[in-house]
Amino acid sequence: MNGTVLNSDSTISLDKVYSLVYKNHMRIQDVAQALRQQWKDNEQELHRIRDEQNKLRAAHIRFLNLEEEAKRKTATLQRVGVLLARQGNWNVEAEGVKLGLDVDFLGEISLWEALAEFLKLTGEIRVVDLHLALRELYDKNVTRQAIESAMRTHSDLFKFRRLGREVFIALK
Repeated sequence: MNGTVLNSDSTISLDKVYSLVYKNHMRIQDVAQALRQQWKDNEQELHRIRDEQNKLRAAHIRFLNLEEEAKRKTATLQRVGVLLARQGNWNVEAEGVKLGLDVDFLGEISLWEALAEFLKLTGEIRVVDLHLALRELYDKNVTRQAIESAMRTHSDLFKFRRLGREVFIALK
C-alpha cells in the first residue's frame, strides 16, 4: 500500500511539473501566434491607410494651394479695403463681414503696399500721375520723394523705365 501511495505522490508531482512546463510552453506559443496575428492585422491596416492617403493626396495638395491663394486674396482685400475706406464712401466693415474678414483690419498700410495695389490695376504709369492718384486715394500729404523712396526701398517689386524726362513705374 505504501508503494501505491508513493507511486501516486510521484505521479502527482510529475503531473504538476509537466503541467507547469506545458502551460508555460503553450502560453509562449499562444503569445507568439497572437503577435503574428497582430503583425498581419497591422500590416493590412497600414496598407489600407496608405491607399487612402494616396487617394486623398491630390485633394489635400489642392486644399493647401487654395488656402494659400485665399490668404493672398484676403491680404489684398484688406489693403484695398483700407484704400477704399479712406475715400469715405465705402463701408468696409459691412463688406468685410460678408466675406468673413476681420473687421479690425482698418489700420494703416504702408506707402509701398498702396503703390503695389494701385499698380496692379493700372500697369505702367508715370510717377507724376501716380503721385496725383495717391494723394487722392492714400494720403493728401504724400510727397513724390516719399513715393520714390518707397520704390527704391522695394526695388524687388517695382521696375522703372525712363523715357526722356518722364519716369514710368510698374510692378515686376
